[in-house]
Amino acid sequence: MVAEYSFPTTILVGQGAGDAWINKINPNPQQHFLIVTDKTILSLGLCDWLTELLDGHQCQYSVFADIHANPIQEDVKKGVQVYSDSAATAIIAFGGGAAIDVAKAIKLELAYPGGIEQFQRDEQPWEQALQASIDCYAFPTTAGTGSEVGRSAVIILESQKDKTVLFHPQIIPDIAVLEPKLTQGLPQAITAATGIDALTHCLEAYLAPDIHPICDGIALQGMELVLQFLPRAYCDGDDLEAREKIQLAASMGAIAFQKGLGMVHSMAHPLSAYFNIHHGLANALVISQCLHFIEQQNLHADEHKKLHTLNDLFKGQECHQAVLSKTMANFVASLGISPGLNPHGVNQDDLPLLAEAAYRDPCTETNIIAVDQAQFLAVYKAVL
Repeated sequence: MVAEYSFPTTILVGQGAGDAWINKINPNPQQHFLIVTDKTILSLGLCDWLTELLDGHQCQYSVFADIHANPIQEDVKKGVQVYSDSAATAIIAFGGGAAIDVAKAIKLELAYPGGIEQFQRDEQPWEQALQASIDCYAFPTTAGTGSEVGRSAVIILESQKDKTVLFHPQIIPDIAVLEPKLTQGLPQAITAATGIDALTHCLEAYLAPDIHPICDGIALQGMELVLQFLPRAYCDGDDLEAREKIQLAASMGAIAFQKGLGMVHSMAHPLSAYFNIHHGLANALVISQCLHFIEQQNLHADEHKKLHTLNDLFKGQECHQAVLSKTMANFVASLGISPGLNPHGVNQDDLPLLAEAAYRDPCTETNIIAVDQAQFLAVYKAVL
């Protein structure tokens, strides 16, 4: 059974969502799709599912897979060239957050006057309408980033080493297709890391200080789905019900974090940019120490209540402890993720640079409490 939602974009969920998508768009023979994916997905044959679907409806397509796990601006430039050379008319993002972000950035480069470089220079560029109408569809093959329902793309630009968020409301995919069997073959480690990413989106969105009860409700429900179904998907990759629920939770997390994120993402972004650590894994490595730091601060009553509310969601699970930071540490460990940054090539001397980048990260502005550079450094040291 396929459900359809239209918040914030059309979302097709469930087994058979791919067939529902192609029937919905009813492509014509003149349409040419640029499929943006990655080399791993190609090598595993996962993209065959999509190309067979397109072949069955006599659709033309080209495939672009020359992207990095943490996308860089050169990936976008190459994708734009393939789009132009193939005379493509629409984009299909097929993969994890990297492929989807590159696809959205390709659309931005093609449709924004002056491309991404001008986008970065302009004041409030998100208020300027895109010049070209390019349909974009997203098929996530992981369940974590929620990029399929996001209005931004995260790219490492040539002019700076840090990850840069490119936000524009018109780059959100027109349809997100959540087909659970596309995540069926994910290794346990990727299932765990991407699932923690979805959990972190929900958690930090709920803790963000802005008032947004709609996002708060979505965030809490998303966390409940992750806590209930991520252990199942981790233990049994063929559990399609669990896979579907985690996909939905990932989209819910991305919808919720329009309210804001926090210091977990501020610390994770530099770990990915400088050490190429998978984003979800980076979140998992720092989240419990971030929560411990927050718990030690002089919090208001409503901030304490939020932490208790989140911790109560874990009740009934073996990982549950009296405080959220300990509960989270146990939950992360139950998914086979070992603590520590040293095994990932991070040394003591690297921490000041990471702390500076974390402090400058936009997510710092929406953390539940203010955090300065020295405090980021202290938390990195605790994680190391």
